[in-house]
Amino acid sequence: MESGKIFSAVFALLVLLTLITPTSALISDGYIHKEQYYAVSFDGEGDAVVRAQIVIENTTDEAIDELSFEIPNQVVVYKLVQEQPGAQRISYEKEFTSSATILKLDLPNKIPAYGSSTITLFYKISKSATQNLLGNWEIDFKTIVDKDAALVESVRVAVNVQEGLHLKGGSAEVDYKTDFLDVGGMQNLSIAAESSREYKQYSNSIRYTKGLVKTAQNLDPWESFHVRGEYSKNLLALFWLEIILSAIILLIVVLGALKITANLLAKNNKTDSGKKQRTYQINPYIKSAGIGFVVSMALILFWSGAFIFLMLLDSVISYSVMGLIVMLTLFLGLLVSLALGFGVPVYLAAKDGIKTGAIAGAAIFIGLIIISILALIVIGILF
Repeated sequence: MESGKIFSAVFALLVLLTLITPTSALISDGYIHKEQYYAVSFDGEGDAVVRAQIVIENTTDEAIDELSFEIPNQVVVYKLVQEQPGAQRISYEKEFTSSATILKLDLPNKIPAYGSSTITLFYKISKSATQNLLGNWEIDFKTIVDKDAALVESVRVAVNVQEGLHLKGGSAEVDYKTDFLDVGGMQNLSIAAESSREYKQYSNSIRYTKGLVKTAQNLDPWESFHVRGEYSKNLLALFWLEIILSAIILLIVVLGALKITANLLAKNNKTDSGKKQRTYQINPYIKSAGIGFVVSMALILFWSGAFIFLMLLDSVISYSVMGLIVMLTLFLGLLVSLALGFGVPVYLAAKDGIKTGAIAGAAIFIGLIIISILALIVIGILF
């Protein structure tokens, strides 16, 4: 009888454990960052102004009243707002480490169990970008870390630069570990204005900012998403390697085409001693086509040089003077294009006949198209 009672008690306990276990498995180890959005704007001194929006989903059975964010680098915080429910300023404490700024947030509204809320931050990172020997600024932006979160589901970072600067796309990667914005306007947004339409538009624009956009999914809480790139005021300094490689590849293609053409036109003749000697007999029509092709290359090189010349001057000459130089360069380019594009075919037509001039003109037109397409392909691949 006693053994039967013991057996019944053990059986009831096992049944109870099977009912409890699935329920306990549903409880999360912590809240998650459902989404992180960053709109980053760099200036000519390497400083970055950041608008960040973090959507937090409480997947626990307890309300959340405080958070701790670790922002890489030392930052100046302009504004910290909890947007749901309502829009209220968040009081916080700030601590500095050698490589980060830690913000301890005291939320004005608790995030209820299985509820969500949006935290918006506006901050500045001084000297976030570093300048290299060419004067280009190298970007390595890192996202916020929340070590108390269980997961960061998705991250979107949009990088831009201020007017007058040029941005070059780079690489984006997650730092896996083993164990453009009006600052004045942002500071002037009063507490009362935070629920206004203007503030809402200002805040929501973070999610849709364009520029150098990089994304990542399913980061662990201690991982920071890195976005790398490069920007500069001088386009030539920014794309010097691509320009050199493009010129080399284009030169190889042109020289190869000329070599193939020369081989096709070559003829083997025997001398009195029986040795073979190569001579070239060029058909006048083929000759005019070759001249047209050379003229098209000359035009491409001239306009490329003019563009590079203007880009060099743009960084050292005032806007008003630059406008005059651009107009003079365009006028000179028009004269050169007319002289080569129309003058050469007319000269050949007068010298060797209309058909020869027409072939030269057609070769110039076709050469411009072919070389331009090749140049665009090469630039597209390298950039």
